Amino acid sequence: GGTIKQHISVKAEFHATKVWKDDDTPAEQRPATTVTLWRYPITDDQHSIDSMYKDNHAAQVIYRKTIGNDEYENPIYQDVLLSYQLSNATEEAIVFNESTVPALPDNFELPTFDEHGRRYVYFVRETVDSDYYETVYSGENDEGAPDNGTITNVRREKAAVKVTKVWQCPTN
Repeated sequence: GGTIKQHISVKAEFHATKVWKDDDTPAEQRPATTVTLWRYPITDDQHSIDSMYKDNHAAQVIYRKTIGNDEYENPIYQDVLLSYQLSNATEEAIVFNESTVPALPDNFELPTFDEHGRRYVYFVRETVDSDYYETVYSGENDEGAPDNGTITNVRREKAAVKVTKVWQCPTN
């Protein structure tokens, strides 16, 4: 008797959209934004992006690139984080491939399943270098945009508001 191991290999894809809601502020006046791809495997007890991220069950997606061999012909690897800076166009597609992350190979594919056969859920998080924009993710998510989701940056003005409270009560 022998053991047969079957490896599931299906290409996963991830697409999202980035939108700015800031009264058409010119792109050069918008803050730098960086998107990073994250994932987690679906388990028996289904979880949301928010709970998986907050409970540290989600991880940034890293591609292990072979960059050469050592003196004993063992491969030397470099880990490439799937992350890149956006152009700040009013609307922009978010994809992770060799044109957005140049260290990736031309034939790069996102795995659909982990080593235990559990399907991955991918989502994207954004870092914005500004206090004047709020990042809003599509759906019911506070921590990331799902596949085919949207990241919206909404401009908010910081303003100090002076408030004076005046008590008015009838005199006895």
